[in-house]
Amino acid sequence: MKKTIAIILSLALVMVCGTTNVLAANNKESSKESTSTKNARNIDYYTWGDGYVQSGTTYVKVTPGRGQNLKIHLYLKSGNVSISIKSSTGSYRYIAMWNTNGHHYADLVSPTDGGTYTVQLSSPGAPAWFSGGIYSE
Repeated sequence: MKKTIAIILSLALVMVCGTTNVLAANNKESSKESTSTKNARNIDYYTWGDGYVQSGTTYVKVTPGRGQNLKIHLYLKSGNVSISIKSSTGSYRYIAMWNTNGHHYADLVSPTDGGTYTVQLSSPGAPAWFSGGIYSE
């Protein structure tokens, strides 16, 4: 009796796994089609890893393509961070000052002109601890 139940359960398992693989294969094919028809524009230009400590002022240069929307995301764990940006031909423009823990997002430039931008992060007072990045959308 135990052998019969074991065989029946094994066959059921094989049938379920076989069905799952077929469904997964169909999903892969449909996702390939939808991906190829979309114009993917999200690009990460700079990333700060988990636990990055900012003390003083840091400058990050990025060169996004023309017409993109350049953005920044920081997950602030402690301290405060001031964000400014400068194009290759302009002067620094203040974006935001974040002093509360959690996720923070800001638009830096929209649309970009294809040139190089310098993002300035300053941590007045105590060092700031965060992760995040500069990206386009």
